Amino acid sequence: MNRVFSSQIFALAASSIALALTLSSAPARADVDEPDAAASVGSAAAPVKKHRHKNDSSRTNFGGNTTIERDETVDELTVMGGSADIWGTVKGDLTVIGGSAALHTGSKVEGDVTAIGGAIEIGPGAVIDGEAHALGGAIIRSKTDPTDDDSVWSGSTSERKEDRSWVIPAAARSGLSFGSAALLFVFGVVLIALMPGRTAALQRQIVTQPMRTFALGVLGMVVAIAATIALCITLIGIPLAIFGMFGVILFGYAGVCGALMTLGAILLRTRTQNVYAHLAVGCLVWAICGAVPYGGGLFALVVWLVGAGAIVATRGMGAIPNRKSTDLERTV
Repeated sequence: MNRVFSSQIFALAASSIALALTLSSAPARADVDEPDAAASVGSAAAPVKKHRHKNDSSRTNFGGNTTIERDETVDELTVMGGSADIWGTVKGDLTVIGGSAALHTGSKVEGDVTAIGGAIEIGPGAVIDGEAHALGGAIIRSKTDPTDDDSVWSGSTSERKEDRSWVIPAAARSGLSFGSAALLFVFGVVLIALMPGRTAALQRQIVTQPMRTFALGVLGMVVAIAATIALCITLIGIPLAIFGMFGVILFGYAGVCGALMTLGAILLRTRTQNVYAHLAVGCLVWAICGAVPYGGGLFALVVWLVGAGAIVATRGMGAIPNRKSTDLERTV
């Protein structure tokens, strides 16, 4: 569940960037979709089809709805900031960023189907030779006969069984949870070793004002998402949005480590004052709770918001100086 929550963040950022590319490329598409003036003399009311070609090679489309007709075949298809309706054949991979992919009856994708920030809809009789992955979305199967699994998948039997369950096995979920806990522990150890005073400031903020810290975390996440979307409106702001996204993720993990250290200190209480032991206990709780369906995701969300609030309250762990204290020091 922790992996799902992290993928939603990535999907949201990818969707914002795809939206920006869509807005910047809109005038170019308008020029392509306009019918030629000389051709319109012979046929007055010929309909114009957007993003539709016969037996095309690899294609990349920005924005709008891309349709592959029943008699169409493309090598590979990538759609950014839009959706894909597949009636024909895609000989390679189908990738949709910031939109959904719909595979209708009789369609076939010989490679993998990936949707980032959207769903994958698989109709009856649709064939996927590879694998289907939906990051930040769901995989929806629509079948006339619920017992006819062969009408959807033409891959191996193991692939059909994996996709038919729709539930990550408990062992795999536990492995992902303990793996993420181990990475957080390593990150926290480095953080404590390099910035012990600033990590202690995170703990003090969470202990002294827990509810205010949680509220600041919610507000900070909303502001970060709004700022990312605002920056992605222009091409100049896209690099800044990407740089800011990495900064938010880095500070976010630092806040999570601070929250887990605080949790470990509360559980151990006076038994030990070793901050590394506090971090280890907090990461252990993260791993155990992460293995619990649904509850693990809620626990991870609360920890993320508390950690983000601690980062906001401490002004990025002291990265942003406090003007009031600076002015006071100057007067003294």
